[in-house]
Amino acid sequence: MSSIAPTASASGGIWCLVSSNQGATRLRLINERTNGTVASIVELAVTRADRKRGLLGRPGLDASAALMLAPCPAVHTAFMQFTIDVVFVDRDGRVRKIVRGLAPWRMSASLGAYAAIEFTAGGERDLVPGDRLYLSGCPEAGGVAVFMSLERAVSYSKLAGAA
Repeated sequence: MSSIAPTASASGGIWCLVSSNQGATRLRLINERTNGTVASIVELAVTRADRKRGLLGRPGLDASAALMLAPCPAVHTAFMQFTIDVVFVDRDGRVRKIVRGLAPWRMSASLGAYAAIEFTAGGERDLVPGDRLYLSGCPEAGGVAVFMSLERAVSYSKLAGAA
């Protein structure tokens, strides 16, 4: 049986990984409508300290990566060095709001959002409000495919961090 286990990333945040008999597998963020990969590397910020740090102090974010902050109905870009795109989702992973090109020293919020997912600005992502996003294990990386809601992944990550 697979389980979620956080592990420190090079940037000091938490990578959400699926562990299996063959080792650890990174999770991808998938759009249910298109079945396309929105982000091939998902970093979770689920503790107060990780959410507070977010992308601060980083010179950028890989174009294939995303940072998911949860719970988080609002974000700011004070002290940030680069522009980001933000997708706000509810507990079921449904896209509530998409903010493109959020420049440094700005903020954005979405009433009723459970999480904010941050990306490098300008990436081509086929997303529209109402799309459902979910996390999937990467079978091509030697793991077992695991599908889960964003809320469930955050819960598992918090539990594994407390152990």
